Amino acid sequence: MPENTNIGIREQPILDFVQQRTGLYFPSVQHAHAVTAIERAMQRAGTDDPIDYVARLEVDLTVLDDLVVELVVGETYFFRFPEQFQFLSETILPELAAREDQHSAIRFWSAGCATGEEAYTIAIVLREAGMLGQSHILATDICKPALEHARRAVYQEWALRGDGRHRVNLHATCHDGFHHLAPTIRDAVHFAHVNLAFDVYPSLVTGTGNQDVIFCRNVLIYLDPAVIPRVASSLFDCLVQGGWLITAATDPPLDQDAPFETVETPGGVYYRRPLESATTVTQQPWLNAVAETGVFSPTHAAQPDEQVTPDTSFELARQALLAGQYERAAELTAASTNREEAGCLHVKALANSDTDQAQSACERILAEHPLSVELHYLHAVLLMEQRCDERALTMIKRVLFLDRSKAIVHLTLGALLRRTGDLPGAYRAFRNARDLCQAEDGTLHVPLTEDETFGSVGSAALSQLASLDVLAEADE
Repeated sequence: MPENTNIGIREQPILDFVQQRTGLYFPSVQHAHAVTAIERAMQRAGTDDPIDYVARLEVDLTVLDDLVVELVVGETYFFRFPEQFQFLSETILPELAAREDQHSAIRFWSAGCATGEEAYTIAIVLREAGMLGQSHILATDICKPALEHARRAVYQEWALRGDGRHRVNLHATCHDGFHHLAPTIRDAVHFAHVNLAFDVYPSLVTGTGNQDVIFCRNVLIYLDPAVIPRVASSLFDCLVQGGWLITAATDPPLDQDAPFETVETPGGVYYRRPLESATTVTQQPWLNAVAETGVFSPTHAAQPDEQVTPDTSFELARQALLAGQYERAAELTAASTNREEAGCLHVKALANSDTDQAQSACERILAEHPLSVELHYLHAVLLMEQRCDERALTMIKRVLFLDRSKAIVHLTLGALLRRTGDLPGAYRAFRNARDLCQAEDGTLHVPLTEDETFGSVGSAALSQLASLDVLAEADE
């Protein structure tokens, strides 16, 4: 474990614990800030004994959250680094508006959103461009108190100190010295707790896959240098082909850690996933495992004199899908969709290249397997991607009629009901997901997902319930 140099004897055990538990790293250049942050957090905890404080950090997550807030939540305000949002408006959004697949939602992720100003700035830019209704904005952070602040969407004057003050005020009301963002902006952002150093992403539970644009600014500087290559690779996997990653000038370079294209702009160097990338998987919402790298190898193919059975064909298709060879996977399963597992894989392969074609195939294959829970669920997710919310809701309810025991289905239902404005219904769905997860071993795999556990899905449900509680308080 890298040592945080120039930290005093009092602070070193505390920062060692934080690094082990969160992946955060504080080199010598951040020494003064770290010491001050620790002193403030210890004072609030009512102790001046570092050993006692570490003991409390080990057993009380609220104390740890409070310290993390002090350590990492720093400079943030609306329209910070305006040249990057100008690039978003003038270059990225016109490109997205012109893409061929107009049915799928455009996805944005504010990774390390702190108290939410960056994510809400993205929402404002999208609303100004007339694209908010077709977009999905995810905002994540390691600090739970910061996320609670962000969900309220209420800010003091200091958060509007940048050049974008007048643009924010067009989407907010002010009273008693606080700026309350309009519900249209507030409800457009979905918050989740994600630790970039340790969590798995892309992930269905947090919705981190299939991103068109990721903002990850002034976040990587806090991470242990040893984990940066893995973070870079994971962020790359979260992008669709042609997707953009926007970092800050102070963040470490990432082009040596993942096969990004670099694009020089007046606002700095940005990263892009190449339009043709066969080495990693463009994740669909249900394909959330970190895929194996490498192209589909000829050595995996059947030899000319070897009989290709349905089982070998399916295994070849599965390997092709994991390798990002979607057309190959679809071809290998096209003749065997009479088998339910092959039909599901066929739909997943098509979904990575043509959502309309995948939906048509799913409807056709469902006629052969009308009781398939997984096919109904895939169909619902495809409909959600196309913003066909009423049809998606019908399909999700059909899944629950067939099997009410699938926690991920309740979680997806909650997300859909929340998007359509049925907050009481969303609350019930998230509560059902939570209860189902709490009744299981948290380390076990969740059905209908690739790599999620009951622990991770349960945490996501709890986070959504907390978010709805915050929104209810804000509306009172």
